[in-house]
Amino acid sequence: MQPQLPYRSLNEVVQKASAQFFRHAFDDITWCFAIQRMLACISPASRRIQIHNILNATDVPEDVFVTIVFHEMLHLEIPPGRTPNGKLNIHPPEFWEAERLRSPNYDASWEWLRMNVPVP
Repeated sequence: MQPQLPYRSLNEVVQKASAQFFRHAFDDITWCFAIQRMLACISPASRRIQIHNILNATDVPEDVFVTIVFHEMLHLEIPPGRTPNGKLNIHPPEFWEAERLRSPNYDASWEWLRMNVPVP
């Protein structure tokens, strides 16, 4: 079976997000579409963003991809923390605050996802 080719390349989205929001710190990030439990994730070790294949469609707005790529890159800038009881917190409060303040089209993109994408 041949792997599914993406409908679009996200190379430009990744490069733009790295340049515009992270001063080119993440220019080496790679990406792929994958079938997985989450809409997207990043591996800090491989610096690879995996985006759920459900988003591999021509009708997904580019702003949604920018928001997702920004979110995943932000994980490299603001790593997980620990709650007071020691539990791992992948999205500590400072992560959500930074995302709301700096993410382009934050509200519109997450609203589009809520309205158009079934939770995988």
